[in-house]
Parts: sequence; C-alpha cells; structure tokens
Amino acid sequence: MTPHDRELGSLTEQLKSEIHARRNMRMIIDGIIVDLIEVRGEVIRLRTTIRTTLSVLAVILAVFAWLIEIALRTQ
Repeated sequence: MTPHDRELGSLTEQLKSEIHARRNMRMIIDGIIVDLIEVRGEVIRLRTTIRTTLSVLAVILAVFAWLIEIALRTQ
C-alpha cells in the first residue's frame, strides 16, 4: 500500500512543522541555559558579598567587645 501524493504532501508538511517546532524549542532552551549560567554567576557573587560582609561585621564586633573589656578593666 503506497501513500497518495496528497497524503505524502500532508505528511511532509507535518514533518516540516515538527522540525520547525523542535528548532524553536532548542533555541528557547539554549536561551534559558544562558540565563541560568548568568544567574548562577550572580548568586556566586552575592554569596561572596554576604560572606565578606558577615566576616567584616564579626571582626568589628570582636574589636568592639575587646574595647569594652579594656574599658571595664581600667575602672
């Protein structure tokens, strides 16, 4: 049983449509991957900033506590 020209044309158009849809999906996925890489970089930079800020705050609090201790001892 061989397909008629009309059926063959219909199947060809459907195949072309599916190939086009797949290509579009691939482009969307590639764009999402690029965005994800960008967001990961931003998260890493934000983590570094937060950790640095917390470390500086801990040092400042330690110095402040040390100064209070010295002030209380000299009384």
